[in-house]
Amino acid sequence: MKKQNKWMWVAALVVLTPMAAQATNGKNPIASGARAAGMGGADQAIAADTIAMNTNPAGIAGQGIRFDLSTGFLAPSVSMNDGVNTPNGAMAINDGAMTESGIFPLINGGFVYEVVPNLSLGLGFFTQGGMGAEFKGLKTFVDSNPMTDDRQPIPGTYDIKSEIGMMKIAPSVAYKMKNLGGVMDLSIGVTGNIGLSKMMFSHSGFQFPEPTDNDPYYAAHSVEFESGWATSYGGRVGIMAEFLKGKLSVGATYQSALNSSYTGTTTVDSQMTYDTTVDLAWAQEAGIGLAGRPIEGLTLAVDLRWLNWSATMDEIALKGTASSQVPPGYEQLNQQFKLNWKDQFVVSAGAEYKVASALKIRAGYNWAQSPVDGSGINPLFPAVSVQHFTAGLGVDITDALKADLAFIYSPTNAVKSDADNQMAKDPTTGSNNGYSVENGMSQMSAHVAVGYTF
Repeated sequence: MKKQNKWMWVAALVVLTPMAAQATNGKNPIASGARAAGMGGADQAIAADTIAMNTNPAGIAGQGIRFDLSTGFLAPSVSMNDGVNTPNGAMAINDGAMTESGIFPLINGGFVYEVVPNLSLGLGFFTQGGMGAEFKGLKTFVDSNPMTDDRQPIPGTYDIKSEIGMMKIAPSVAYKMKNLGGVMDLSIGVTGNIGLSKMMFSHSGFQFPEPTDNDPYYAAHSVEFESGWATSYGGRVGIMAEFLKGKLSVGATYQSALNSSYTGTTTVDSQMTYDTTVDLAWAQEAGIGLAGRPIEGLTLAVDLRWLNWSATMDEIALKGTASSQVPPGYEQLNQQFKLNWKDQFVVSAGAEYKVASALKIRAGYNWAQSPVDGSGINPLFPAVSVQHFTAGLGVDITDALKADLAFIYSPTNAVKSDADNQMAKDPTTGSNNGYSVENGMSQMSAHVAVGYTF
């Protein structure tokens, strides 16, 4: 029984880890493993480990029998400033509010087996990404007019929390054709994606128009939603061509969208419950990469990726039907989050230099335009990071055992709402209500990995 319980805890750790992950290329991390993280995430045209299954599956061809495990520890920080314009001028509501601090783990791993020469099968598990924030004690307005109403404003503060995360199981196959046309080695790989994800959010000061209330003020309600496990299916295909005996390589990939339907229960004011569905997806993406080895021991790489967030993160609808007794007019729940995410281009550049027979140093830079602008910024989904500076080490402990270490720093980037933002409009009339909000995000992370070739 004790042994069984131990493995249950291990399985729970692997499955639940993605729910805490924070990502900085939209909902995605900039890299899947420690080696690529040290080079800014540039991995389309390089294949040195089994983590390639989640970047360019063509890269696993020719790796023999290998196992990799990579763990990251992320420390994000999100700020919030909001306020409202009044007849007497601008008034701050929350000034410099910060999310709850914490260090969040993520895990990636893969195993590759060369069945016959140049044909490899692989199986990996990857933290695809995540998004969320937790603020406590935020100030709010309530359904009370101080000029005509002597009721005590309740609540005076509110908490919000959101978590969206996904992990993938990734069976893969790749084949390498050597000396094709006498000029190159060409590899082709395919990865199947089985996504497992959960979603939750809670908001104790949620304000919305009331069907039975004709005044222009909105009561503060507590709204909580938590889904069960959602599954999604997709795939990634990649090619990699190597020229000049490996001194120059080119890679290209395509990843299909992963569409999830989250079903669960929404609880309003701790008593009204709704059977709820939320449809959400991870974006399809396409990428190309180039890597060169101009001198002995030096590798340079650059990638360009496109992520189609506009097709998956334009609007999220929280829709439900009452599953408990509710007052007349509250039978249906339909809350729209208008996020208006834009498509995102990501540029990754990295370098690796072998300074000794068993030691490599790495550095990189990752730039990803924020998919969130002023029309869609929302404290529940503050994915606004842009720049990432990276550094790393690779150590050959033995000929078979290798270790990698990486650090990533993403400096603060902030986005402020504009007049088109959903929160800046009266939900009944659509007129501007004078409200504005600004979210800033920064993050530090450390990554460590080990790989073994049998």
